Amino acid sequence: IDNLQTRRVFIGALNAFGAELPVLMQLLKALHKKGVSADWLPTGLASNLIKGKGFVAESLISDLISGYLESHIIEMDQNFQYVFVEGQGCLKDPLRAGTFVNLLHGARPDAVVLTAGLESAAGTDELQASLIDFKRVLRSVKKAPVIGLALSTYQIKQNDRENLFTSLQNIFDFPVFNPYEELPAEILERLKTLS
Repeated sequence: IDNLQTRRVFIGALNAFGAELPVLMQLLKALHKKGVSADWLPTGLASNLIKGKGFVAESLISDLISGYLESHIIEMDQNFQYVFVEGQGCLKDPLRAGTFVNLLHGARPDAVVLTAGLESAAGTDELQASLIDFKRVLRSVKKAPVIGLALSTYQIKQNDRENLFTSLQNIFDFPVFNPYEELPAEILERLKTLS
């Protein structure tokens, strides 16, 4: 799967409040506007209903998820410049961590866009710890850059939200953005540089 022409981008969550599907749709829309060929692999029930095809990762025996995803990616190779893989669950979710890791292995991504949600600005330490844990797991799968973090903060007051985004942007070496607003141009620039 490492010799494929299509660039694979994994959209995964750091916590249970991630917004993988909105981020994925934003990325597709932005690339399609620029005339870039891109598609996505639905791996959840809602996304399968939206697209009308794909598979529900959590309905498979976990040992089969990685290979099943690989076969779908191989079918899409050479048809699209980018294929986005929708993650399910997160590492800290005891019910779906296995699904999450198997999807990550099956995708063997060239890049990752993460999502998370915070209910208060006090959750940044936990967010940073989750990022460190994720990067350790990612390193065991494939060396790939994290190119952005979509952060849902709708329960945080506007003033606190702006301060939160500014402080996180100073901590992380990739764009931090709202998944329900326009995608930062830097994300698309980082996608272009994938080899």
